[in-house]
Amino acid sequence: SSGTMYNGTYTASLGSLQVPNGTATLTVKAYDQRGAVSTATYALPINNPDSINPQLTVSAPTSGKYYDIGSWVVVNAGANDNIGIWKVESYLNGVLVPSSTRYGGLPYFVSVKLTALGMNRMTVKAYDFAGNIASATVIVYTRDPNSKLPPDGSGDQTSP
Repeated sequence: SSGTMYNGTYTASLGSLQVPNGTATLTVKAYDQRGAVSTATYALPINNPDSINPQLTVSAPTSGKYYDIGSWVVVNAGANDNIGIWKVESYLNGVLVPSSTRYGGLPYFVSVKLTALGMNRMTVKAYDFAGNIASATVIVYTRDPNSKLPPDGSGDQTSP
């Protein structure tokens, strides 16, 4: 919150539900008639009482689907929470996907390149402002496009 007060006491309120739990910094500046400034900084502990995890659904990709190695796959998810969603992230095989973190509004989608042959674990995590987390995992598979396996990856790899 911000504002201007020319004399007396200034009061402001902070809606802590829009700030994740932890410590927020509040800086107050006071100016005199000559323009001189005095600054004070305060650490405000934020402890939102929310204990309800967000709800998260991943609508794409479909678990169990096969892709050629090197394919780009769009991860599409929806999340909601009783207070609000702070951020959503994607992980591929346990590693945070670069540039996948989105803050605030949804829907959530991000493109991920599949570079590991075989099983790939795609996990989406949604965080609310109190630090509660929801997680959903989809397993997809990659195959060598030059292999003699059918597109779904089934079959005997040793067959001619």
